[in-house]
Amino acid sequence: MKTKPQVTIGICVKNGEATITDTIKSLSNQDFPHDFMEIVIVNDGSTDRTLELITTSTKNINVQHRLFNASCRGLGPARNTIIDKARGDFVLWVDDDVELSQDYIKTQVEFMQKNPQVGITTGSFGLIKDTSLIAKLENMERRVMDLFYGKKLRSKPIKADHIVGSLFRLDAMKQVNGFNEEFKGAFEDFDISYRIGQAGWLIYLGNNVHFYHREKTTFSGLW
Repeated sequence: MKTKPQVTIGICVKNGEATITDTIKSLSNQDFPHDFMEIVIVNDGSTDRTLELITTSTKNINVQHRLFNASCRGLGPARNTIIDKARGDFVLWVDDDVELSQDYIKTQVEFMQKNPQVGITTGSFGLIKDTSLIAKLENMERRVMDLFYGKKLRSKPIKADHIVGSLFRLDAMKQVNGFNEEFKGAFEDFDISYRIGQAGWLIYLGNNVHFYHREKTTFSGLW
């Protein structure tokens, strides 16, 4: 009988062949006990080698993992599939172009266990650097977001109306009936975070562990 995980890592991916292998590797390198982790992946209609690389990358890792295939339904439905399938008390949302510091999951789970009033927590954002023009444009966008949202919200637990790339308490997401499936491409995370805050949960920004986002290298990816 498999051990019940404490944390579910949810990955929604479409055409992520360039980065998905590194993402899965960073999860398998976590110093959190692997018996208490699971990876749930929704492949949303990829037409490149994503599915092949997921199969190869997860073949020999000692982390429980499950893969579900969808048909281009969008982020809202894909994320709700993960909520429905999650067996952990927490869900960590990891994009296919994100890598985690080795202590990321351990630090975030311990924080949530010590703070039962917190529904969402996130670490500190970093970039895996690229020198292309497109990467520089994305970095500019991130700096603007950090200026308006990040710096003034990181000193203490707060109620906030948006958050990106975080560890969510499963009960909080279920309380607000998951993600709004009308959001097909973006902002579904802002919406659910707002509703979780409205439901009375605290949201904590900027724990001192890092997740790293690989900068986009094509205009379609940036869009």
